[in-house]
Amino acid sequence: MPLLPRAPFSPGERAVYDIHYGLVSAGRAYFTIGDSLVVIKGRPYYSLSVVGTTLPIWDWFYKVRDYYTSIADTHTLRPLYARRKIYEGGYQTIERIFFHWKKGYLQINDTLRVATRRMIYDLVSVVYLGRRTDFSRLTPGQEYPIHIVLDGEILRVGAQYIDTGTVRIRGTTYPCYIVKPKLVPGRVFKEQDDMTVYISRDERQVVLRIESAIFVGYIQADLMEYHPGRRR
Repeated sequence: MPLLPRAPFSPGERAVYDIHYGLVSAGRAYFTIGDSLVVIKGRPYYSLSVVGTTLPIWDWFYKVRDYYTSIADTHTLRPLYARRKIYEGGYQTIERIFFHWKKGYLQINDTLRVATRRMIYDLVSVVYLGRRTDFSRLTPGQEYPIHIVLDGEILRVGAQYIDTGTVRIRGTTYPCYIVKPKLVPGRVFKEQDDMTVYISRDERQVVLRIESAIFVGYIQADLMEYHPGRRR
């Protein structure tokens, strides 16, 4: 997977998304990079977080409070630590992952060890990895594999670069890159190709829109606020 030599994002960046379920505005998602880098053993890391919630008016129907954090290397996006705490319609789980790269294993919730020699990402770091993709070095239709850890398993997912295009959000048309992540069918998604992501074709490579079919209906997340963070 070709990466840009310099990350298109920086500390202090914040993006807010309006999440629609069908035609109804149902929630918000907040993607944030901490204002300062975290330095561990002389190496800099991003402090990444994602929060997803339903709007209070819909909590009676299906309440969502999802919190994700990741400490990821500024050069490779390889995570050192990740945490996932979710509440979705009564389903709850907490997952903490320590990535012991030199020793070749992941420690999950202090009880499970998973051996690996692969480059593995959590659900947050993989989003920023996708934003750092050098699309100029990909051809339309090209696929690239990615491995993530989820629910105690290492999963081979990946993405397919579709092409350049445009996307219209709130009356404005933006040039973009179009990507289809390769999903894991199961509790949320029916098919592997149910999601499409639109990434701005500019120096920031911000996610502009996410469209996805799910088991019950269709969701769409549109960028509604963006703060670029400090000068890179």
